[in-house]
Amino acid sequence: MMRVGGTMLLGAWLAAAAPGAIMEAEIMETNPESATLRQLAAPAVWPADDFGCGPLLAPGRTFYVDAEGDDAAGGQSPASAWRTIRRGLPELAAGDTLLIGEGEYIEPQLEINVRQPQTGAPGRPIRIMAAPRSRVIISGAPPLAAFQRAPKWRYLWTADCPYPAVAAVWENLRNIELQRVPSAALADELPGAYWHDAQHERLFVHFADSRDPEVNRGVRVMPVTAAADKHAFPHAYTEGAGDLGGPRDVRHGLRIHGDYVLVQGIWFRHHVESVVISANASFRTGKPLPGLNRPLGGRHNTIEDCMFFANENAGVLLTVGAERCLVRNNVFV
Repeated sequence: MMRVGGTMLLGAWLAAAAPGAIMEAEIMETNPESATLRQLAAPAVWPADDFGCGPLLAPGRTFYVDAEGDDAAGGQSPASAWRTIRRGLPELAAGDTLLIGEGEYIEPQLEINVRQPQTGAPGRPIRIMAAPRSRVIISGAPPLAAFQRAPKWRYLWTADCPYPAVAAVWENLRNIELQRVPSAALADELPGAYWHDAQHERLFVHFADSRDPEVNRGVRVMPVTAAADKHAFPHAYTEGAGDLGGPRDVRHGLRIHGDYVLVQGIWFRHHVESVVISANASFRTGKPLPGLNRPLGGRHNTIEDCMFFANENAGVLLTVGAERCLVRNNVFV
């Protein structure tokens, strides 16, 4: 290693076409005070107006959701608020706002979809917002609390679990994700583990602190599918065909295919990915979905002032076709 002109010659890339050919060496700049590295280290500056949904300049309608609401109501005043976010999203057009009241909404697989088409526009974004001074949580995992001591096991507790498959399980009190194991014996041995007996629709849990479910307030279960008559929101888990004709996995909290959409002030938990922004294209191939000439949506969306916690993979995922989106002032735990 030798010093050359105030920099270090760290390595050489040598190329020779034949014996006796001229050897060339490239010098790598490593002096942190050099103009070259200072220029490379300078933060990139982009015009803020080029990213995100921008301000609302031409307001449209305002719709309301409340945990005590009614999906059969009109939704256009606090007194006639809908019960579910799922009921409100299809009504939204450019310039409209959906205000969500205090509470937890167990509603995975929410979508803003440009197939309809459903998208905002410059100066008229679609806004999905927590109502002022309201804690709004969108969760993908219903609670399971009716546990009993499992016979023959020292640490296991068991409860009815009416799902053919389980994607993830969290302790309800501390949002600890439990480890899936292949047998009750292994779950009994390992704190913070669970075994799902799909044949008998039972869940066996060994809590991380080895204490009882009452202390831990039970668990949250993210099912893959659910029988239509066994859950308060059966349509949330009963999946149709995916982009290649096969079944879709229950993964996300809110999937945004539209353009110019604002999501503000909402907490997301117990999903694989809480918010997914993409064009209407296949995740596997990047090609437009059937019936579309080109991928639509996924552009100029804003996610701000939200919180993401107890998710299996990611809080926000920008994937195929996502462009000029703005993710700011959020908390990821």
